[in-house]
Amino acid sequence: MGTIDLHLHSKCSDGMLTPSELVDKAFSLGVKIMALTDHDTVSGVREAQGRAKELGIQCIAGLEISARLNDEVHILGYNINLDNPEFQAGIHKLQELRRERNHEIIRKLRAHGIKLKVYDELDGESRGRTHIAKMLYEQGFVHSRAEAFDKYIGRNAPCYQNDVGITLEEAVKLIVSAGGTAVLAHPYRFIRNGELSNFVSRMVDYGLGGIEVYYPNYGKEVRQSIRLVANQHKLIITGGSDYHSEEYGSKIGSTNVILNEHTKNVLGIK
Repeated sequence: MGTIDLHLHSKCSDGMLTPSELVDKAFSLGVKIMALTDHDTVSGVREAQGRAKELGIQCIAGLEISARLNDEVHILGYNINLDNPEFQAGIHKLQELRRERNHEIIRKLRAHGIKLKVYDELDGESRGRTHIAKMLYEQGFVHSRAEAFDKYIGRNAPCYQNDVGITLEEAVKLIVSAGGTAVLAHPYRFIRNGELSNFVSRMVDYGLGGIEVYYPNYGKEVRQSIRLVANQHKLIITGGSDYHSEEYGSKIGSTNVILNEHTKNVLGIK
């Protein structure tokens, strides 16, 4: 079947490559099945799928939604009907919430004495803290993007703004409404807190269809713990690198994803 990577980001959110460039890179690394999962947007999916078709590989329509639960929780969506009106309205709401959060972060930075020049850097879709960190670095307020998070905009930093995304239930139902499958992304925090089974039980009631088992730095024991919960609820098992760039995220195709027949059938993987 070849290498599989179902968690990839492009310039349409906070990645460094265009959708076509991302597909080209994945292809060069032996990927045969991939999914573009940009944050809160599907604007690059058609471009990615068009390029993937030219290269003879499969690209699943996807995205990664940021949802609220005390801390941010990410929900991956696969096989989305991009033209679904309810889904399009939900995406518009997500973009508005992102813009509101960005404006509040900029306000806090300026109140903190950081006179950041914004210009049009935050005008595009799915702009967020990663882009603000880049601006802080490029304008000389910090020595690295990591320092921007540590010193100003990360959790517990003075200019951090609480997440303003939609609720978990709304996120899952938005994906399902567009004919997609909702998957809990990188769930290790719930294993660490001993909450994964109970949390997933609640999510299944909303319509959750899968869990991300294969993820960078997830060892055999962690994967097995997640897989047991997935099997308990008859959920699909997915995974990917969460690639953003050469500097951020693991190498494309590096998580050795293995899909069972149930997952392949649900995702329409040949």
